[in-house]
Amino acid sequence: MNMTNDNKLPVEVATMQPQAPPPPNEVFIRVGTTLYKVVDQPTINGGKVRKRIPWNMETLRQDYGKEFIKYVHKYDGFCTVPEHVNHRTVIDGFLNLYEPISHKPMKGDFPNIKKLLFHIFGEQYELGMDYLQLLYLRPVQKLPILLLVSKIADYLQSLGHRPVKQQGANLWYKSPLRNESEASFKVNTTMNSWFDFGVGKGGNIITLASYLYASDSLPYLLDKLEKQALHVRPTDFSFIQQASEPSFERLEVRELNHPALLRYLSERKINLHIARKECVELHFSHGGKSYFAIGFKNKSGGYEVRNLFFKGCMSPKDITHIRQQGEPRYTCYVFEGMMDYLSFLSLRLWKFPSCPSLEAQDYVVLNSTSNVDKAVDALYGYERISCLLDNDDAGRKATLAIENALGYRVRDASHLYSEYKDLNDYLCGVKSKQSVHQVQPVKQTVPPRKRGAALGI
Repeated sequence: MNMTNDNKLPVEVATMQPQAPPPPNEVFIRVGTTLYKVVDQPTINGGKVRKRIPWNMETLRQDYGKEFIKYVHKYDGFCTVPEHVNHRTVIDGFLNLYEPISHKPMKGDFPNIKKLLFHIFGEQYELGMDYLQLLYLRPVQKLPILLLVSKIADYLQSLGHRPVKQQGANLWYKSPLRNESEASFKVNTTMNSWFDFGVGKGGNIITLASYLYASDSLPYLLDKLEKQALHVRPTDFSFIQQASEPSFERLEVRELNHPALLRYLSERKINLHIARKECVELHFSHGGKSYFAIGFKNKSGGYEVRNLFFKGCMSPKDITHIRQQGEPRYTCYVFEGMMDYLSFLSLRLWKFPSCPSLEAQDYVVLNSTSNVDKAVDALYGYERISCLLDNDDAGRKATLAIENALGYRVRDASHLYSEYKDLNDYLCGVKSKQSVHQVQPVKQTVPPRKRGAALGI
């Protein structure tokens, strides 16, 4: 129960004019036919909690006389009507048991609470904020909670959309938002999220509904989802998996020591100490011939394979996610390939040999721009994400896809080496053709920054 600031009476009493002054510190109310004494009950921590204790009518007469009963405020009964804005204590003669939240919303930053909400809602953060806002402003609004976690794949099936193919946890559709001949609409069944690569947009089931029904009104979208829920059925999608013959045979994994491979890395300006730590040496046969190459392992156990004459991979193809030991990192740097990742570490070590801070953040290496969706899944838990992808169409599209999926947390850092195709060219000082053919500026009045300064490397 709430108390007023002046007479310390319950709100239900303070809102009505008593017919006679009640005894000091003694408050009684009658709800229906039951008499209550309103008391402040001491708690173990030294505070007090307001309570209504059923009281005996005869005891009241004995203590205050039989005339006192007519001064007790009377209510027809209890009701529970949630309200936070314009809260009413008494509604049509009924005493409202619901008490509004004591804290009032205010503008400002809330980093600790935001971190907690991100932990709770994850990729559904925006939806969670909308949901909490509705709970505050419209606590009696009907919210079909089950729909908030409804499977997007099942919902699309109820609308007549079936996936064209499946890749791991990802289902690929022809976009329900537009006409297309090739499937570019992805649903991740693990994260229950979608992304349309044709328009560079994605999100949760509410976001999808907002595009399908062309509305930003959450109550309206929830109503549409609720009506469609009658037609939603759990669905199992089966796809014929084609067997493939292994391309690499008799694989042997060794420490990286072969002089030819080390010479190749040195020509690319890669620090050999870092290369030995991050990579391995692979020996294998392919097409009946023996080969050796640098191997960079991905999260699924496959390898990116590289030497002076060959660039490929040993399946399964996947991203590489480097997590540091100890406390979880809240920052992650994203690279397009293994050589970009090794170049970054080498640049840091070259610029700051005594304190390179290589373990201050985690790293994700795409190993192919086609792995963007897998990278997005891995990046959801980070607060700050820097993309250091190639300065070409594929790199820019991949960065845009990550930005569209993860929003304000993503920073495109490729402009810091905009005159170079990628980080390794930046390390080697090989400018892109586009940069070479640009009109050279007139004499510089400010000394140019040293290579690596803008990146903090």
